[in-house]
Amino acid sequence: MNKNKNIVFSGFSDDTLSEKIMSKGYSMSNVTRKDTVCVIIADPYKSYGTSSAKVKLALQLNIPIISRELLDSYII
Repeated sequence: MNKNKNIVFSGFSDDTLSEKIMSKGYSMSNVTRKDTVCVIIADPYKSYGTSSAKVKLALQLNIPIISRELLDSYII
C-alpha cells in the first residue's frame, strides 16, 4: 500500500486518472511535498522555467516529473 505516497498533477486535472491512481493505493495532492512520488505534467515540451510552483519545487526536491502519457509505464 502506498497511501503515504502522493502524486501531483500540474497543468491539468483528470478525475478518471486520479481514481485509477488512488485505486493503486496512492494519494493525490495539490501540493508538492517530500513524500511526492512524481509530478505529472500535461505538456512535456513546456519549459521548466515557465512551469508551475509544483514543478519548480519537484525539481528542487529531485522528484521525477513525467508526462501524463508516460504515467502508465511509470506507476500504473
